[in-house]
Amino acid sequence: DFSDFGNMSKPGISLRWKPMSENFAIRGSYSEGFRGANLQELYLGGQESSEDIINPNAPNQIQVRNLQTGNASLLPEGSKSWNIGLICSPRFVSGLTLRFDYYTVFKSNNVGLLESQYVFDEYVAGNPVFKNAVEVNPVSHYATLIRTPKSNVGKEISRGFYYGFTYALPAKEWGKLTFSLEGVFLD
Repeated sequence: DFSDFGNMSKPGISLRWKPMSENFAIRGSYSEGFRGANLQELYLGGQESSEDIINPNAPNQIQVRNLQTGNASLLPEGSKSWNIGLICSPRFVSGLTLRFDYYTVFKSNNVGLLESQYVFDEYVAGNPVFKNAVEVNPVSHYATLIRTPKSNVGKEISRGFYYGFTYALPAKEWGKLTFSLEGVFLD
């Protein structure tokens, strides 16, 4: 039980198929996950900084006070991932194993901060979501404060290839020596 957003469970499944040949296998998996917001993301009392902005109503203004806060209304981040790959141990090279996988990870409801300039531009454009996010001096038209609470700001997709090999030398009386190389290519 996660007291800040309730109960949650996510599925996962994997499959490995190995034909009659002992030197080849295909594998795949699908899973879902989540991450609940941490205490700082939910309840940060306030952290101030100075931010550069472009204010069309006050061209001489270049900086504004920014107040970053937590947000108790955050949704949990979600994820879905799948991969498919193969493993091969060629018979003509004893001790060699090759691995190759393709994967995709999709994340949603990512927790982050909106840029001060974006919040200010949306306020100036009249977006009702941001009507209380900006304080403006009515005489000088300078923005005096921009509030940027933690928000579920977007999604992200990453794809790539994982590859690797392992080569194990035959065991000797002094032990066994194994070489490995692994890498990832992000698409």
